[in-house]
Amino acid sequence: MPTANKAPLQGGAGGGFMGTIHDHGSGDFHSKSSLRIQCFPDRFELESCSEKTTDGPLRFENPNPFTVQIAFESVDWSEDILTAAQVTNWQEFRDLFDAEVISPNEQITVGAQIVLFTDLRGSTAMYNGIGDAPAYVVVRDHFSVLIEAVRDHHGAIVKTIGDAIMAVFSRVEEALASVQQMHERLHAALPASSLPVPLMLKSSLHIGPCLAVNANDKLDYFGTTVNFAARMDGCCQGNDLAVSDELYARPETQEFLKITGRTAEPKEVKFRGFDQAHRVWRIQMV
Repeated sequence: MPTANKAPLQGGAGGGFMGTIHDHGSGDFHSKSSLRIQCFPDRFELESCSEKTTDGPLRFENPNPFTVQIAFESVDWSEDILTAAQVTNWQEFRDLFDAEVISPNEQITVGAQIVLFTDLRGSTAMYNGIGDAPAYVVVRDHFSVLIEAVRDHHGAIVKTIGDAIMAVFSRVEEALASVQQMHERLHAALPASSLPVPLMLKSSLHIGPCLAVNANDKLDYFGTTVNFAARMDGCCQGNDLAVSDELYARPETQEFLKITGRTAEPKEVKFRGFDQAHRVWRIQMV
């Protein structure tokens, strides 16, 4: 919510107040000398020097014979605000309030969701090789690792599809940390010698707006962002992560690559159902 500070300004000559305004990254600037603002009933008149700086004095003047009220407002959202999109992306909230979903007739657009899809390469051969019951135990244990990684980094499991999951996050850095945890712990936990082929986790991340709906009394997401994230899984070879060009360009992704020492390989891909080719970046995780 925008915040405001108010101060009365007495009328008449010399009526005014002096203060210093600091820029906190909004892009606004103030004069290095004073920025003079005269408050008329129908308008404001500003006078300032031409030299731009992010820190300088600000002077309001009231030429009117009456007192005027000056309000300073911040248009930025407070970092203390917890939005509905963020709280529903926490697995703890979904577990505790699983009945709290939107109306079946409602469709809500949610912005800037980070959508994760995973798949387990080699699972079909595993079912055929060791039988359904033992294979299901391996898949179940793999789900436990993935769910824990999502929960540890403030994400939420939307649904499981076969041996794959769909999850959502509110922050890029948390989504990347969750995927890293999945790959590292799953690589160490999956049995290798007893399987006909090695099991390898494939994962994909995309960011964008989604459509939130009530599907079977559960909060689910649909739309182009979700479809694109699901298609990107096909760019993986195993033990890797595919990220969209939009996510790759985020500073959090660049910081992740720098800290972990990983590199991303670009590839132009034409996905089924999409008219144009898109650039996808593949990151080897283990």
